[in-house]
Amino acid sequence: MPGFVDGHTHILNFPWEWGTDRDSTQRLALQSGITTLAEMAVEPWFVDEMEQVVRDGKLIIRTSLYLMFVDACGQTTGDWYTQYPPTGVFGEKLRIGGVKGFADGGTCGDPAVSVEYSEWHGGGTGDLWFSDAELSRVIAEAHDAGCQVAIHACGDRAAATVLSAYDSVLDGQPNTLRHRVEHNTLVRPASRSLYDQIDPIPSLMRYAPTCRILRGEGWPSY
Repeated sequence: MPGFVDGHTHILNFPWEWGTDRDSTQRLALQSGITTLAEMAVEPWFVDEMEQVVRDGKLIIRTSLYLMFVDACGQTTGDWYTQYPPTGVFGEKLRIGGVKGFADGGTCGDPAVSVEYSEWHGGGTGDLWFSDAELSRVIAEAHDAGCQVAIHACGDRAAATVLSAYDSVLDGQPNTLRHRVEHNTLVRPASRSLYDQIDPIPSLMRYAPTCRILRGEGWPSY
């Protein structure tokens, strides 16, 4: 194998969570066979920092940046990402891959599910930040700017909303920008045909112990 691509990570953005620094984190990734990664949920300050890392000759792993246009609590962050259009120059070490947003909880709040959480967990069906129409409008702006869109969707209700929004935005056209669905932790059977129809990239992140969740024993941290 020439190397692995980690399609969804935060190891350069938050290296202190691993008790290390950015240089050491890059070396660890390479030692593990990861030669390319996608750094998700990037804010303006991090773009500036990574551009300086490139100028200093310290970026040793190919990195795609996904600029955050909806934060973890469902707040849009404006159109700042349009200042950094996607790039695709052959051989570049640092590139702008697209934009990243959140459709439901998991980082802030709870994943949006279709079956109520137990009373011990607080009940309810989690936190869905957008309606179908609202999310379609937000995605359409990034799509029209030529950005690949990656949307965090942990719960099955959120995944269904993201797929519906993509379907609306694409309006029968092929998914040439390769829009993505992140996590896909819980997926309702009725949504599976939409994955085939829309052809998003499903970025899979661990399993979810659903029986534990519904009994109120908590949600795994992301």
